[in-house]
Amino acid sequence: MGFRKDVMELLRELHTTFIRYPGGNFVSGYHWKDGIGPKEMRPVKYDLAWGQEESNQIGIDEFCILCKKLDVEPMLVVNLGTGTSEEAVEELEYCNYDGNTKWARQRKRNGFENPHCVKLWGLGNEMDGVHQIEHKTPYEYARKAVETARMMRKLDDSIELILCGSCSPEIDLDTYPEWDRIVLEETYEEVKYISLHRYYCYAAHKDMYACNTDTLDDIAHLPEDINNYIDTVMAASRFIQGKKRTAKQVAVSFDEWGILSSKDFNPKNYPWWKEVCKEESSYTALDAVLQGAFLLTLLNKCDVVKAACQSIVIGSMIQVDPKGSCFRQTTFYPFRDVAVYGKGIVLQQVSCVPSETTGKYGEQPVIQSAVVYNTERQEVVVFAVNFSKNEDIVFELSLQGFSDMVCIEYSRLYEEEAFAGNTFENPLRVVPHAVKVDKRQLNFCLPPISWNVIRYHVSEEKH
Repeated sequence: MGFRKDVMELLRELHTTFIRYPGGNFVSGYHWKDGIGPKEMRPVKYDLAWGQEESNQIGIDEFCILCKKLDVEPMLVVNLGTGTSEEAVEELEYCNYDGNTKWARQRKRNGFENPHCVKLWGLGNEMDGVHQIEHKTPYEYARKAVETARMMRKLDDSIELILCGSCSPEIDLDTYPEWDRIVLEETYEEVKYISLHRYYCYAAHKDMYACNTDTLDDIAHLPEDINNYIDTVMAASRFIQGKKRTAKQVAVSFDEWGILSSKDFNPKNYPWWKEVCKEESSYTALDAVLQGAFLLTLLNKCDVVKAACQSIVIGSMIQVDPKGSCFRQTTFYPFRDVAVYGKGIVLQQVSCVPSETTGKYGEQPVIQSAVVYNTERQEVVVFAVNFSKNEDIVFELSLQGFSDMVCIEYSRLYEEEAFAGNTFENPLRVVPHAVKVDKRQLNFCLPPISWNVIRYHVSEEKH
């Protein structure tokens, strides 16, 4: 059906559970009706967000076909920039209503007798950002969002709605976190999630929609920054919950996050790294470790983060040549590891780890970890990153409440050259490698700038 089979196989290998569409800044100028019906009749539009022509050859129906083929759940975002509440309800009607209305009949005429049954719906994208088409104040957005939500839920009360939270905690976004309190107060009863977005790079002042001043010396601060961001927005959510005297809790949908490969970074201040990947679009071993750290932070915050989307898959995790091959970026592997093995109960940790001095944030721990217990597979999986740039760290585990612990695998993504990456010519330059371990091993040496996955088969202690 026109989808590349090689890319689809890699998407399956990632074990993702849902995909957000159309998402991003694009959605604030996107009208879903342009992307349905005969392809030869679909208009070519100029996309103001990215400054290029949009052919509309891929629309809602094609997206839902792709999700079905990948066995993943679709998440749709409605246009609350140039779009209207009525347009959002018509989109929901087209996708989910199994009746005899105008848009349900149109879907059937387009070849889809059964509804797409989309459960997750985003109420716009980053409407707090001045970069957004028809950017709004929190009061303007809150009124539009709550009325749209009420109308959509009148049509289908089974859907789960996601509110636009702050798109970044950076200092130049001066509405954070007041934005979150205001929009939650207006919409709390109608939504299930509030969305957060965050991107990182280690090239100071890289061209981003928010001011980025972090450098390579600050990377150990990344988990604390994400934690603080989540905690602050959840504080606003809990405040509104208390103010409204309700048992309902609004959780976080961290539905855009990613590591921006810092190709303009010069590693000359770090003489132990000499090789730098020459391909502009390749991510590095260091990028993979930062990707892993983001994932572990989201795992450890799973009590409040109930959904999350890495952005974007094509390019940042799967690099594609439009005329030929594709390969797994370094960042592909931590995502795949967590998607496959990060299922179950996230265990509490008590840790004592070494620290290092960051550029702007003082002393920060150089080890970040998460531990997941899968009751069905009787496995405990330990994920860990070492942020140290040139030091091996001894990692010693003590797992309480388990007996008969057998180490069945230790997988490690590590390269002596942290700026090495995969390319079309050498797509397997940076990949995880199995490390030989003893069955009863509890001590591990984590090399600098490394991603580590340690799996144990366990039995619970009987009391």
